Amino acid sequence: MFTLRKTPRQRLGAHGERLAARYLAGLGYRIAARNVTVLLDARPGASAALGELDIVAYDRTTLVFVEVKTRRRTGLLPAERAVDTRKRALLVRSAARYRSALGLRGEPYRFDVVTVLLPKRGAPMVRHLRNYFLAPGIRRLPHFDT
Repeated sequence: MFTLRKTPRQRLGAHGERLAARYLAGLGYRIAARNVTVLLDARPGASAALGELDIVAYDRTTLVFVEVKTRRRTGLLPAERAVDTRKRALLVRSAARYRSALGLRGEPYRFDVVTVLLPKRGAPMVRHLRNYFLAPGIRRLPHFDT
């Protein structure tokens, strides 16, 4: 048996995801799953297309798919800008597969982003962006940002 070594970037991301899950749990979210790999496409003779969901949680009765972005320092653009059009489309497809596989098609859901800043000195800073983007065909519901 062998183990795969995580790169420094993967370790940073995993640490950020743990902090994000703890933060969300502190807000009353129920964490249903973390680091879910979803099979998006599997054609014979082709490599499988996979998607990943960082955190799947419930905010009361709403299923929430949370993308976590972790950084060591601030840059010119905020970390959430990394959730671009391509990443959003991948998250929408992954969430649809997850919901379908678990029979959750009729449940309300949304997409949040949590950014985690882990400076070399000082405490981590967590920022939660509720309802960061909408999947096609989803109506925006009124809410209060945290």
